[in-house]
Amino acid sequence: MTTAIAALVLIVAVVVGVWTLGMAFKLFVTLLTGLLVGALARAVLPGRQPMGLLGTAASGVAGSMVGGLLADKILHLHSWLGRSALSIACAAAVVALLSPKHGAD
Repeated sequence: MTTAIAALVLIVAVVVGVWTLGMAFKLFVTLLTGLLVGALARAVLPGRQPMGLLGTAASGVAGSMVGGLLADKILHLHSWLGRSALSIACAAAVVALLSPKHGAD
């Protein structure tokens, strides 16, 4: 009986560990993708945007989510290029909204 309980606890621990690692990996990939999309968004905007690495990643993640939602549910874009372009455009809008304005007192 105790062997069966120990085996069950071990199986549950392995399943929870794999699930946790999978979620951590997905979060890491999401942040890296957001950083890339945010950097591309900052590159298409003219001028300098005084935003840090975390702000760039956050705007990239937000832009990717909004762009993906627009592409799937509203515009019905299924091509990788269309979704990517829309995600970068939405991330650029987020960067433009979050960047401090030059010349503002």
